[in-house]
Amino acid sequence: MTSELVCCPEKDFILMLVNTVFSKYLPDYIKIQDLKRDLQARLMQDTRTNYSLLSEEVAINILQETKLAFHRCGVLSSANDLSENVRQILDILMQYLCREHLEYAVDLAVNAIQSNENQGVKDFLNILRQTAAISHLLEKQIDDSVSALLKNSSQSTSCLEHAKSLLETIEAKLDKGVDKMLTTIVGHVRFILTTEQKKQEFKPEEDDNNSGEIPLCSNVCVWYPI
Repeated sequence: MTSELVCCPEKDFILMLVNTVFSKYLPDYIKIQDLKRDLQARLMQDTRTNYSLLSEEVAINILQETKLAFHRCGVLSSANDLSENVRQILDILMQYLCREHLEYAVDLAVNAIQSNENQGVKDFLNILRQTAAISHLLEKQIDDSVSALLKNSSQSTSCLEHAKSLLETIEAKLDKGVDKMLTTIVGHVRFILTTEQKKQEFKPEEDDNNSGEIPLCSNVCVWYPI
């Protein structure tokens, strides 16, 4: 059916037909961002999850495919096209791995840190560890592949600075998350100590030699994710 439409001599009719069929859907495309925001808000509320928003395995597979793409680019591209082709591959890598995978997960993890629970703290620490590992692999590939291919190109500086800027943005968001996490932990521990410590100030003398676990300590230690 597609080949028949392409070969149809009535190009204007085909264009009109396509517009007629899809015109009612085009205005709603802008709402995709609104839907993404609504889903993000929903995920922020549900922080008690058993899965991670990041996958090191997926990231490694993407980096491996990109490494092969850079190699093919170096072999098959002419001298005039090499730098532009490398830039396009790097832009795709940074867009989908760095921004839509890493940065999106970091944003959700930071916003999921709540003052009244520790699950968001644990989830953020998991995202922090995975982001650091993936970012290290990404930086290594940029150094090994991109820098080598663009060493004699005028686009080398702009490409590398753009990639570095995206990684620094993620690093800044992680720093913000660490500050928020520490503030949350300190605030909750202070609340526990000030509200429940009084209950422990007066205890029976026979409990003086009790070496068992104190509930207050348990409540405090739960805010020290290990």
